[in-house]
Amino acid sequence: MPIESINPCNGNMIRSYDEHSADEVNAIIGRVARAQRRWRDVGFGDRSSRMREVGRLLRERGDTYATLMASAMGKPVVQGRAEVEKCAWGCDYYAEMAEEFLTAEEVATDAVRSRVVSSLSASSLPSCHGIFRSGRFFDFSRPLCCRSRESEVFWTRADRASTG
Repeated sequence: MPIESINPCNGNMIRSYDEHSADEVNAIIGRVARAQRRWRDVGFGDRSSRMREVGRLLRERGDTYATLMASAMGKPVVQGRAEVEKCAWGCDYYAEMAEEFLTAEEVATDAVRSRVVSSLSASSLPSCHGIFRSGRFFDFSRPLCCRSRESEVFWTRADRASTG
């Protein structure tokens, strides 16, 4: 059964998409899993340049994405442009800051070793719902935990800053 994208302003069909079969979905999942295994070995320099390129492409194609959001969601074009810019800014920000965010911070506790470790994944970037309607292309995540002898303590860098 085809999936139809309908313009909410006039009710006209924008485009029809064929559903993936179970075999196609499994093949896609397999490709994603293989790509992730390769990606985990990519250094911060390469990741950073790729994120900057995504930001550049978002800005370059901003009017196209804003128009798409207008027809597919009824979002005013000016708001769509602002959403694209917010998303591109987030790409630039995390391209610059991800390595610092992911560097473990040693903290003094009664344990043998304690660290604050933040988690940044593909879901750690600003939300771009209007551009990628199939779900969250970027989102914010919470950190991993650090272990003490007694329990697990969950900290964000903001939590750590507020507790000294």
